[in-house]
Amino acid sequence: WRFKLFPSLQDLPHVHKSSGFDGSDSWVDIAVPCSVEFAGHGQPLYTNFIYPFHCDPPKIPRSINYASCYQTSFSIPSSWSGRRIIMCFEGVASSFHCWLNGEFVGYSQDSFLPAEFDVTRFVSYESVLSVQVYRFCDGSYMESQDMWLLSGIQRDVVVYSKSQEACVWDYFLLSDFDPSTRSARVTLDERGEEELSLEIILQGPNRLDEDGQFDLKRSDPVVYSKRLEVGNGSKEIVCEGNLLFSSSSCKEVFHVENASPWSPESPELYTLILVLRRKDEVVDVEATRVGMRTIQIKDGVLQVNDVPVEVRGVNRHEHDDRKGKYCSRELMVEDLKLMKQLNMNAVRTSHYPNCILFYKLCDAYGLWVCDEANIETHGLVAENSEERLTQDASWEEAFMQRLTRMVIRDRNRPCVLVWSLGNESSYGRNHIAMAAWLREHERSRPVQYEGCGGAASTDIICPMYPSPQQLARLTRLEEQNRRSTELGHRWPQGTARGLRPVIMCEYAHAMNNSLGNFDEFWETIRSERVLQGGFIWDWTDQGM
Repeated sequence: WRFKLFPSLQDLPHVHKSSGFDGSDSWVDIAVPCSVEFAGHGQPLYTNFIYPFHCDPPKIPRSINYASCYQTSFSIPSSWSGRRIIMCFEGVASSFHCWLNGEFVGYSQDSFLPAEFDVTRFVSYESVLSVQVYRFCDGSYMESQDMWLLSGIQRDVVVYSKSQEACVWDYFLLSDFDPSTRSARVTLDERGEEELSLEIILQGPNRLDEDGQFDLKRSDPVVYSKRLEVGNGSKEIVCEGNLLFSSSSCKEVFHVENASPWSPESPELYTLILVLRRKDEVVDVEATRVGMRTIQIKDGVLQVNDVPVEVRGVNRHEHDDRKGKYCSRELMVEDLKLMKQLNMNAVRTSHYPNCILFYKLCDAYGLWVCDEANIETHGLVAENSEERLTQDASWEEAFMQRLTRMVIRDRNRPCVLVWSLGNESSYGRNHIAMAAWLREHERSRPVQYEGCGGAASTDIICPMYPSPQQLARLTRLEEQNRRSTELGHRWPQGTARGLRPVIMCEYAHAMNNSLGNFDEFWETIRSERVLQGGFIWDWTDQGM
């Protein structure tokens, strides 16, 4: 890619029809993906929680902002003629505008979730892509995490095609495994377009071989196959941006006998294949790996397939000492192998959704994931206005989108054990709205949030940095529901309900130290049934 950093937003380049940014021939080359500050451009900033700019939401001072401008060209296969062309930016910090062949395509923000654009009407066989990335935006008020604050195109940019006339555009597989009969009840919700037939194929199980690869030559047994008429389901007219199209949906419920359940100890995966057909013509195909397991809280204990879970977890930032926030597949695999060797079985994506590949690798290698929304407003503490954004109705949509988009992206991943509403963002009406949405739309996993203490928005009591003595007290209902500032946060009065699992979202702070009194924590955890482990802070120091 060609690249230039513009220290002032007053001096941004003009975008020309067809050729893109003015003067890009004189720019420098840059590798994508990568944080630009780790490539010698701009200034990397490390902050625990203080905002690196004057705090006045939603305003960002122009004097401290800068823009990274990128440009590249690409070609598409001739076989894509007449198909819908989609461009996906998997992660750009903190926000960006993009143009294709000089035509404005769109804008997006949220540094750690994908942004997809239908570029069919902009693309040509040889296309020029221009991207303008902003160091900070109003969304930066929700990204006040304890980490390097970096910017740029930090994950892959992908172009793919779908059928123009009809395609599978969403699906959700929900499994309910019964260990007593070893059967799995599977519910599949699918949304597509037009009146076509959908063939559902489930194959497996399969696992990684000794080399960490799936045997692609192996022919897995087909455990279920059926062809449905999509048009027999419900219909609606959907408006997405400037797109208007007819949507059909269908639901299928089936049983898999003698199913092999997914767990960290035995990560058995099945392959789900969806084939959309018009008569005998294949119109679209989607496929993914899925797992069979049931997650529930029973008598105050988090269980998977009727077995209590012991969370031996760790918090992990996406960080590479050479690339910044970009992590290669090789680095992810190295991390996961080391975690398994250290007897860890869970990872918290502190404090934002990770690259989708990381979840697929957790599926394959066998680690539970606490999937955390990219929401942290910790810097407001320094302004004595900790609750300002979560209590502000005008910010509700910003909170909601960061949760709902994560859930819809990741809900088919068997490794995801629990949804997290974010980190250190106080507690208020917007968190309550997020928890309510989850309990209506995705009830197969519990929800947790440390900042609300024992209030109704969390199914798990998930304190930060308790002592073993404080942890032991949380096994009592009155302590779980008590209004408290004891653990460094203003926990509100909790909800009078039954005991909940206690899983520390952070403990045993290990940055530059060696996990002192670790045995005391685990003696305490293993002495009480509702104490079920925690996530060490953190995996590796964020060195440069």
